[in-house]
Amino acid sequence: MLQGEHVDILPSIRLGDDWVLIRMVMEAEESETIISKVTEAFGILEGFRLSIVTVEATIPEHKPREEVAKARATEEKNASKEAEKVPSMAEPRVQPQVEQRPPAPPAVSEEKPAEVGTQGRKKGKTRSRISVDELQSDLSDSVKLNLTYLALVAHSVGVSAVGLIQNNVAVIIGAMVIAPLLAPNMALSLATTLANGTMAAKALKVLATGVFLALALSFALGVLLDIDPALPEIASRTKVSLGDVAVALSAGAAAAIFVSLGTGVALVGVTVAVALLPPLVVTGLLAGAGEYELAWQSFLLLLINLIGINLAGTAVFVAEGIWPRSWWEGKKAKRTALMALTVWTMLLVTLVLLLLAAQGLVRFDWP
Repeated sequence: MLQGEHVDILPSIRLGDDWVLIRMVMEAEESETIISKVTEAFGILEGFRLSIVTVEATIPEHKPREEVAKARATEEKNASKEAEKVPSMAEPRVQPQVEQRPPAPPAVSEEKPAEVGTQGRKKGKTRSRISVDELQSDLSDSVKLNLTYLALVAHSVGVSAVGLIQNNVAVIIGAMVIAPLLAPNMALSLATTLANGTMAAKALKVLATGVFLALALSFALGVLLDIDPALPEIASRTKVSLGDVAVALSAGAAAAIFVSLGTGVALVGVTVAVALLPPLVVTGLLAGAGEYELAWQSFLLLLINLIGINLAGTAVFVAEGIWPRSWWEGKKAKRTALMALTVWTMLLVTLVLLLLAAQGLVRFDWP
């Protein structure tokens, strides 16, 4: 079944008369094809379980497909040169060694490419990302509505409020790094491309809870504290430019790429760039201080960032070919993703126009 795939199959372990543990080592970006094949072949069997484990290193090293192909080509080239140097009387001994190597590559190249569900990914064509199963598992685990999440939101609001009131950029960046609102957005983008209603509902619930909690806490702080709307760090989040929209889109795309690579630590830089929480805290602070017009503008900036993240994240997941395994679910997911991209784009354009109009940069003359 795995003939032609770039995978190291380790010795199997017998667990009884009817059970066997099969271990395979492969590149993360090549795992999706193998996962699909194994699941389709054995998924209907009772007790079947496929566990995906990240391996830090193997000895001997599992080399990427390109290195193996390059080494094989070099070896064949050297073998051909050696064969040419051998006298003709020794040819019968050398010739079989030279002829035995070429059949292996054709066995891989001549084999018909197999499709994986609706993804249409051909054998040998891999993407630089982890499998859909790993993506879904990682993001599902990161969007849990519990006391830890609520505590992170509360702490990030407190840190952000102190930084904004003191006009301290370093403290505000510290609040950005906590970033409790980024994971639900990425989970929502992935749920859109997979047409996973359960995951989308879970992500929306966690995101909405975090937003309302942050608004409530920052509103209370705005009532209790003396807020100066003229402070640069507060005033800057009541205005928007096309550059801010570009940053939101770029940060959303970068976040989706990092997630698809399984590189969660790199999200720290993305959270600093997109700055989800400070505009939200500014909204609550200004609303609590009675500055409702400025609070509305800051809230529009937050919505632009949220929409930009989801629009760019969904687009990246679509470009990466992240679809459900079965063709009927994939067909549904493609319609959902197209609809979501259209809606996100329309909302983004509308919000940008509203915010520019609120700042007096755009005027609408109605007949």
